[in-house]
Amino acid sequence: MVGSMLLSLSLLLGPMAASDSEASLTKWGPYGVGARTYRIVDEDRDNRELITEIWYPTERPLNDHVSEYPSGLLTRAERDVPAAPGPWPWIVFSHSLSAVREQSTFLTEFLASHGFVVVSPDHLHNTGWDFRPLEVYQSAVDRPQDLKVVMDQALDASRHPKSPLHGLFWKGGGVAIGHSLGGYSALAIGGIPADTTKYPIKVNGLAKGEEYANFRDRRIKAVVALAPYLTPAVGPEELAKLRVPTLVIGGSKDPFTMPEDHQFPVFRQAQGPCCLAIIEGASHFSFNNAEMVAGMPLLLRTLHRPTLSPEEVERVVKRLVLAFLEQYLIGDESYGRYLVSEPGVVEVQCRGMDDPDMACEALPSSAAQSVSTTSQSEDE
Repeated sequence: MVGSMLLSLSLLLGPMAASDSEASLTKWGPYGVGARTYRIVDEDRDNRELITEIWYPTERPLNDHVSEYPSGLLTRAERDVPAAPGPWPWIVFSHSLSAVREQSTFLTEFLASHGFVVVSPDHLHNTGWDFRPLEVYQSAVDRPQDLKVVMDQALDASRHPKSPLHGLFWKGGGVAIGHSLGGYSALAIGGIPADTTKYPIKVNGLAKGEEYANFRDRRIKAVVALAPYLTPAVGPEELAKLRVPTLVIGGSKDPFTMPEDHQFPVFRQAQGPCCLAIIEGASHFSFNNAEMVAGMPLLLRTLHRPTLSPEEVERVVKRLVLAFLEQYLIGDESYGRYLVSEPGVVEVQCRGMDDPDMACEALPSSAAQSVSTTSQSEDE
């Protein structure tokens, strides 16, 4: 009864799709953006330290002043300001190989302005600060567990009245988003197991007899994978275990995770509703902030040869990701009409998107209202 009332409220107020303006999907939302940094320690894995960024909606006006993180990446978030009263739908974000938690603030902070809480950890020994190139496959085992741990602790903090995170997280589950190896990590906690015996090295952190590792977290209700890297541990049998709604986005100019090898297999094998979007002219690093790409080593910048501007890639990614989240986390099927191709820019294929068995529950009132007010934001 309450769910029906909330859904009716959302429809009465007029969801963003009712604006009939696709541009509203790429504007900053009606909320300001706050950010907090936490040091999360996993005592069960040798006190593994996970420095974690949490972005969240605030009731303050969106910050017009653009500043920098210590990594040099740009931000419009205000540090440690109070959050707007929740609960809010939530996202856990996984960065790419040898990157940092703030690598895609063009997307993470944008989503916070639309009423989402985004949690993003630095994956130990797999960041730009502490990268260990011989431990890539080990990181593929560690990363899904990292995401589970940071969500455990963030959700636990949300239950404590004195915590700045109190009441922020919607209890109905969230979405995993990731880029490259982070895209694999998001798929892993979304339901793809890994046959780690296929790795060329022995990995640690799995009990004997658990080499066929299942990292699925049932709190994850949908997955967005940006240019995901499918590790050797993932084949058709593993991909067929993916049953949550999934959006896979790749770039036609990607020299590292080529769409035919790393994105199309997900679309072909996943058993749940799935959309595949290939952005014409986007490269592997097009899903990072442009200033991060500018600071990369010369070799990587030489291999990064997009023919579509960063601004255009960001516009397409924002549109597709926000429309997908509104449909599969918020539960508004009208957003499906925005998961479409743009001739010469992006080719989108979807299947199973109208499956009634994948319908979402109605959100709490604050989240439902965030959907209706998004169209009121000003073009920044």
